[in-house]
Amino acid sequence: MILKQEVKNYEVPSFPNIEYWFDEDVIEGLAKLRAAIFSVEDDRLQNLFKVAFSETIRLVSKADLGEFKLVRAERSKKKDVQLVFEAIARRNIVRLSVLSKLTLKARVDIQRVNVLEDLPLQDESVDLVITSPPYGDSKTTVAYEQFSKLPIKWLGLDDSFKNHQLGAKEKDFEQTLPSEELNECLEEIKRVDVKRAREVYSFYADLYKAIENISKKVKPGKHAVVVVGNRTVKGVELPTDKICADFFRQFGFVHISTLVREISNKRMPAGTMKHEYVVILRKSGYNNQ
Repeated sequence: MILKQEVKNYEVPSFPNIEYWFDEDVIEGLAKLRAAIFSVEDDRLQNLFKVAFSETIRLVSKADLGEFKLVRAERSKKKDVQLVFEAIARRNIVRLSVLSKLTLKARVDIQRVNVLEDLPLQDESVDLVITSPPYGDSKTTVAYEQFSKLPIKWLGLDDSFKNHQLGAKEKDFEQTLPSEELNECLEEIKRVDVKRAREVYSFYADLYKAIENISKKVKPGKHAVVVVGNRTVKGVELPTDKICADFFRQFGFVHISTLVREISNKRMPAGTMKHEYVVILRKSGYNNQ
């Protein structure tokens, strides 16, 4: 067993509809496992187990794992909490062992920041940015909040991030965004549904602000790589790859290339996204060799 200690004292977290999403014996198994994990004194080891626990929660729940939103499956097969957790934990340990054998000369600095605010980096200090922003607003496209809801509840984590997602605060077409293709799409959506057009605008207005903040940190002559998906709203396909390139151009970037790859292993709204676009850009300035 990964965690050998016998758990006698444990608490079941209290959140709405817990019985709707989990069988009674699964709730007990998760509660015992959670108590065992929280009792691990080594912070790094505890975090390793928390990651495995988070994935376990979704797999042993009654959620439909083929859906991108939180929906209960019509039929759910019971799974043993301990066996699922051990399989995930062992898999992760093997992967970390492989990674530890690689010769990597890098320092990792993980920070929790809001990309809509100024980033804690010096301007023009970054050689390469690789990022994959949300493919759309969480309410209607990829439901990041719903996907993580059950693990967040079990782990007792702060869920206030939902108030800071791109497009979370609705805007009323406050400025014309610098993308002709986006503005044409917004006009098409407006003719069908003004409210949806406003939600789409709010998302891209925040994305523009995020790109502005990111752009400041990249050195002249260096690169940004953005991975996006192009969603469809009210029958209108939004070319986010081209929109991102337009936005970056406003801050001195040149579009180098866009690579296309098929989405094969992500849960997406049926029929709305089949490809991802890897947009490669370079900031103008010195060292443009």
